[in-house]
Amino acid sequence: MGPPAPPWSRRPHSSAPAHTPICRADVKAALRNLHANAEFAWYAVCNSKVGGLLFRRLAMHSHHLGETIQVLVSSPEPTVAAFLRSQLLPSDFEVTSVRPGAAFPEMIRNIRPQIAILDRVHERPESAQMEIAMIKEECPDARIIVLSEQSSTTDAEVVEAGVFYYLAGGASPPAELIRVIDAAVASLRSRPRSPTG
Repeated sequence: MGPPAPPWSRRPHSSAPAHTPICRADVKAALRNLHANAEFAWYAVCNSKVGGLLFRRLAMHSHHLGETIQVLVSSPEPTVAAFLRSQLLPSDFEVTSVRPGAAFPEMIRNIRPQIAILDRVHERPESAQMEIAMIKEECPDARIIVLSEQSSTTDAEVVEAGVFYYLAGGASPPAELIRVIDAAVASLRSRPRSPTG
């Protein structure tokens, strides 16, 4: 016979479920503490498979509160917006697309998005930085996600302007985008709004 199994691997012989139910309040409190202790921790957690599932569960609970999440996509092409509309429930998310340029400031003021996605920033780093500044001025609580097909040193300036998540390389739109949006929703729900939000 080998050594005895460690205590944490032993399960009681009962009809009770083997797992402990997750309390929504406990999850939200843990997420609040996580975000307060390390802003960049969202990057690591939402990239993990377990973290992605947790954020999706929390996001589903949040959507039941009855508020539609406004998502604004700034892109010269309709691909990302079309992808999101096919993947996100219309009852939970309203996806609006705008081309970079003169229409962007008015769209920000009209929609006041909670999540903003800036596409193809590798092609337009300067305009992306201006868009980030506009979003932060009009919607300080918004979570900004930037997409770049070709990571470069110019992307660093965009990221340093202040974004929630940076996705580079791979296909467009990236498959991870939905999971990142789940993390953004969880982040929005886990911290109080700013006085101007």
